[in-house]
Parts: sequence; C-alpha cells; structure tokens
Amino acid sequence: MRRFLLTTGAASLVMLTACSELDLGSRAFADTGSSSSPRVQLITGAGSVGSTARDVRLIGGDINTTLDTAANARIAGADVRLTGEVGGALEIAAAELILDEVTAGSLDVAAADMHFSGSVSGPARVRAADVYWGGTANGPLTIAAADLEFNGRAGAVDAQIADASFTGEAGVMSLQSADLVFERGFTAASVRADAAEFLHRGAVRGDLDLQARTVQLEGSVDGNLALYVDPGREPHRRDDGRVEINGAVGGGFICARTVTLSGPVNGPLTILSDAQPSLSGAAEAADIIYTPRNGQRCQRGMED
Repeated sequence: MRRFLLTTGAASLVMLTACSELDLGSRAFADTGSSSSPRVQLITGAGSVGSTARDVRLIGGDINTTLDTAANARIAGADVRLTGEVGGALEIAAAELILDEVTAGSLDVAAADMHFSGSVSGPARVRAADVYWGGTANGPLTIAAADLEFNGRAGAVDAQIADASFTGEAGVMSLQSADLVFERGFTAASVRADAAEFLHRGAVRGDLDLQARTVQLEGSVDGNLALYVDPGREPHRRDDGRVEINGAVGGGFICARTVTLSGPVNGPLTILSDAQPSLSGAAEAADIIYTPRNGQRCQRGMED
C-alpha cells in the first residue's frame, strides 16, 4: 500500500512566540493565556477586526475567533477554531484546526488535523494529515492528506491521499490514493483515479477512468469504463488484478487478471483478462468482446 509523506506549514508554528500587542475590542477574540504573558498578536488596518473594509491578521498559540470582514484574513496558531465570514482570501497555518460554519471567498490551509463545515465560493486548497470536509467548495478543491473523510460538496476535486472515503457530491475528480471508497449516496460527474484498492458504492454520472490493483463496483457508472487493473508481478495475491462488477455500468474497456460481472452493461464492453470473464444475471445479455491478456501490462493507452 502506498503512503504519502506530507510536510505541512504546521511545522512552522514553532516560530510563533509570545507577542505583546493585543486588541480585543471587536467581534474577534483569542485565548491569550494569562494577562501577564499574552500569546496572540492581532493586527488589523485602521478599523477593528470586525471591520468590513480591512484585512485581518491573527498570530498566536490557541486562537478562538469569530471573523466578520469583507477583506482577507491570515491566521497562524496551534489550536485554532474559527467561525464567521471572510469575503476575500482566508489563509491558515495551524496544528489542530476547526472551521465551524465558516464562509470565505477562497481558502488555503496547512495543518495537522482539519475539520471543515461551511462554504467557500472560490478555490480551496488543503494540506493536512487528517481532513474532514463537511462543507461546500463552489470552486476547485485541492487536497493533499493522509486520511480524508469527504462528506460535503465540491466542484472539481484534485486530491492526493492515502486513505479516502467520499460521501456527498463532487464534480470532475482527479484522485491518487491507496485505499479509495465511494460510499452509498455519493455522486460524481466523472472520475480519473489511480488507486491500490477501489470500492465504488455510489454513482458516477459520466466516465470512470481508473488504474488500480483491485476494483469492486457495486454502484453505477453511467458513462464509459476504462479500467486498467494490473496484477503486478507474480506471485499474485488473491485479489491482485481482480475486477468485480455488480452495479450498472456503461460499455468501455477493461484489462485485468480476472473479471466477474453480474450487473447490467449498457454498451459494448471489451475485456482483456487471463480467462474468460465470469458472467451472471443481467451481464449475461451484455455485448462483450473477450481477448486473452497474454501477459500484457494493464496500462492507460493500451486499447488504442
């Protein structure tokens, strides 16, 4: 199983030292520790943090802040919890980060652990170890993480993750993952992915282009399939190079070691595999062309 080594901006938090400037005369506030040793530097323009015309900057240890600005906000801290609205760009570096019903024009996060609910009207970028995405990104969403739990909405999604589980709704997706799961109820416009193990229980409205080691499709794919499921070198594990399709799929192309189909196939389907595909149920009436794989590598472009 592939793993990703992630270096985030959270490591830079060791540089955040005690500061003496503090302004709490606004809707924004921070946990400052003892009155003799404040840990937060709060910088705004001529107005308060709640001003709708000025950028906001918060630097400190533990920060618990409500924001209300039409401009931009930059925040760096250890344990950070935010609520409120930022009309412009919201940039955050933190160790533990909770964004609770936050709305922002755009979002850029570097953290160890992140929990998000709210909405982003423009692009969102997240680099973290553990990520929970429970909000909406109306623009493109880019994620680099070890573990991702997606339970929200996003436009285009570009993600590099080790383990990922998706529910909710997404547009065009480009994914690299070790273990990748689309749960029941999840819908995507189209998917191009590289994964070690892929389990699909949701719905892909367009095409599914996948390079993987093991594939199980229990959900639906309305568009064409392009599955490149290479078993790797011998000796093979039981599931290496295995494709199992129980849901409804379109036609297309599959290269694998073994293929089992029991769901309806709604279009011509070409299969390269080590043995004839095992067909049952609705798949028995499918338009399938079988060709022995003969040791060919299963990789993109081989069907051209």
